[in-house]
Amino acid sequence: MDFTTTWDDYKKVAAFFRGQDKPCQLALFDWEKAYQQIPTAPSQWPYLLTLTFDNKLLLNTRITFGGVVGCGSFGQPADGWKRIMMHKFNLVTIFRWVDDNLFVKEANSLANMDNIAARSAVLGVLTNKSKYSNFSNKQKFLGFIWNGQDKTVRSPIEKLQLRLEQMKAFLDPSRTFTFEKVETMTGQLVHVSYVFPQMRCYINGFYRWMNNWIFKNHPQSPPPPYILDDIHRWINTLSTHKTTRLITSPNPTNVGWAGDASTSFGVGVIVSG
Repeated sequence: MDFTTTWDDYKKVAAFFRGQDKPCQLALFDWEKAYQQIPTAPSQWPYLLTLTFDNKLLLNTRITFGGVVGCGSFGQPADGWKRIMMHKFNLVTIFRWVDDNLFVKEANSLANMDNIAARSAVLGVLTNKSKYSNFSNKQKFLGFIWNGQDKTVRSPIEKLQLRLEQMKAFLDPSRTFTFEKVETMTGQLVHVSYVFPQMRCYINGFYRWMNNWIFKNHPQSPPPPYILDDIHRWINTLSTHKTTRLITSPNPTNVGWAGDASTSFGVGVIVSG
């Protein structure tokens, strides 16, 4: 594409918090009707016409939500908006995911979201008031609760309870499951695994099940035995482990080892140093 867009995913946000040595405060800003705020070029207008039932032509001079062109051209104005906000206010950074924005500032910064929203409105970028939030220690972004004070992250409790109920349904031998339902469950577990990375190996069974699904329109019951084993592990983990975790580094850690025949165990692991 001709346009570059700076989306920030879980790994980028986690790496940032992991590297901070000072507590931070967080705030949310959501673009109001993001894709309808970006004007189109007149050269694009012939492709944005809609014929009505009474033979009239309607012209949409704004990018429609979800269009490939819309995603690309939205990126450049949004990136420019981010740079202006960073220049005008005392902020550490701004993370962006499509039209959701996580503002980060140091605890002693005087920046506030009322002034930020007012400045943004002057630029023609309105905020979604239902998703607008002032600076605090915790905010929900990318589907996770981030804590800038303690450098922790967790999945919302209600989401974890929903995942438990969904997985318990797979243990019912009388239930049938469509390919789409299994695919959705797999994606949801991938999302949870960002907080529980040790559970990623217990998602492979779902991919194996989908790979062996010959007729995708035909439901299956019961799930394969290897799926049931994985589900039991997931249920046990989400039911017994603490949901709040220290933000871990997304980068691999160099692990060394040393052999010593004089010890009873013979092998030593060097994690750092």
